[in-house]
Amino acid sequence: MDKASILRGEVRRLELGQQGEQQAQRVRQRLQAVRTALGQLGNQLRVARAVIKETDREIDLSSAPAGLNDLARRAEGGALPSDSAFNAAKQKIDKAAASIREATHEAWHTWATEQLDALPTNRLPMLKQAELAQARERLTELRKIASSATLTASDVGIFTNKFQQLSDDLHQAPDVPAELLSVLDRLTGRTLTLKDLADEEIHLLRRFSIDHEIELRRRTS
Repeated sequence: MDKASILRGEVRRLELGQQGEQQAQRVRQRLQAVRTALGQLGNQLRVARAVIKETDREIDLSSAPAGLNDLARRAEGGALPSDSAFNAAKQKIDKAAASIREATHEAWHTWATEQLDALPTNRLPMLKQAELAQARERLTELRKIASSATLTASDVGIFTNKFQQLSDDLHQAPDVPAELLSVLDRLTGRTLTLKDLADEEIHLLRRFSIDHEIELRRRTS
């Protein structure tokens, strides 16, 4: 009888140990999911703060701590939060990350587009050949970052540095000749035939290395 009691006690101890391990495994899995969500939220906060620092835009970050604060309250006194508590916290963290990401990209796209629109890009032809190639490369990269759907804090720094370099180069360049501006204005947003351009105007486009930006297409009936 005593041996049977001892055996039952040992079985019970093993069962409790298994339950404890299962509980620990559950908590580890839930914690890992929360940590992953917090990592993604942290990335979004870094991008948002970089945008706030480099621009005049405001981004609401108040939702960031909500999920973690809720989970901390559930764990007060050493209690283990339930699965539903972990899931609710993760959902709040995910929601905050998505909200901050959306607000950040909206603020960034608006600001970056305004900066690019203000550049005197009509002065590009007035740069020297080597400077012109570099300026066009910078402009292409700036436009790519301005419209990026996966913006990073590093992208924000790259944009501001390259933008300043390009802006300085363009503002130091000479004014564009009035006759060239006239041709460019006619070509912008309109479809012209080759007949619409005088030989002198075509020569002008070639002289300032703009001819490679002009497309010709034969119209068929």
